[in-house]
Amino acid sequence: MYSIQWVLTIFTLILVIGMMRKIEPMTRDAKRIASPTGFMDGEKIPEIIGARVSGTKTSIVDLIARNADALVLLVSPTCKTCDNLLYRLLEMATRPSFSFARRVILIVGGQNGGRHLPVRRLAESSNQSVDVLFDEPDFISRTLGVQAVPVGFLLDSAGIIRDQKLDPVRDGWLDGRVGASSIVNNVDDSVATT
Repeated sequence: MYSIQWVLTIFTLILVIGMMRKIEPMTRDAKRIASPTGFMDGEKIPEIIGARVSGTKTSIVDLIARNADALVLLVSPTCKTCDNLLYRLLEMATRPSFSFARRVILIVGGQNGGRHLPVRRLAESSNQSVDVLFDEPDFISRTLGVQAVPVGFLLDSAGIIRDQKLDPVRDGWLDGRVGASSIVNNVDDSVATT
């Protein structure tokens, strides 16, 4: 009687271990599908080239190599949420007492992105921690698997994705509500309210 129980217990254990091995890759795939992009946290961002306002080409990896970490935001000037984000960034970037703790790389999609007022002003601002890149043929968005905007990535200096959000403003990345206190410095009450 005991030998039958032992055999059944071992058989059940083997079945459970086998099922766990099958489930683990499916869990990884589900996380990738649930991601706002085609990448998961912990993966390296691919080498992506974008055009600056001046027309010169630069890569995201080159921009973050000069600094510790970066906040990469993908936006479209035709998106209302993105428009609010752009005006919020513009307000923050043009305050003399304000500085971003991380480099902010703003990737603007759409053919008329450079004509959009807050994008032009951000690109022309003297804030050295904000870079504006244009994604006119939407190459960057397609490469990153972006399906909707705005999308934000937190990258470390090696280009590894540490976090990503579909709506970085709603999730508090610009005002320090959700683990974002290291993204901005010198936030006064007028900027930090939403």
